[in-house]
Amino acid sequence: MLISENLEIRCLLTLGKNEVFRVPSTHRALQVVSGVAWISLAGGDFILTQGDRLSTTAIGDFALISGLGRIPLVLEVWGEKPSPRLSHSLMQTLFKSIP
Repeated sequence: MLISENLEIRCLLTLGKNEVFRVPSTHRALQVVSGVAWISLAGGDFILTQGDRLSTTAIGDFALISGLGRIPLVLEVWGEKPSPRLSHSLMQTLFKSIP
């Protein structure tokens, strides 16, 4: 499911029992694919289940994530798509450095 045209999946996390992951502040949305997520973000705690998503665009803070229950947590971390101009510039720089 598309969250926004300006966003893309940057990372797909799988967390097992007693595992915690720190998602950097560059993320813009989190969406649970399966399992149950406990997300601590900006002083608040959120419980998300399969299909739930949390927009973090306005918050701009890192998130701590762990899975709840017996089913491993699978979570999509969404971030902004790189601009085409930046991608083109990066490719030019890379190709210039190749002898």
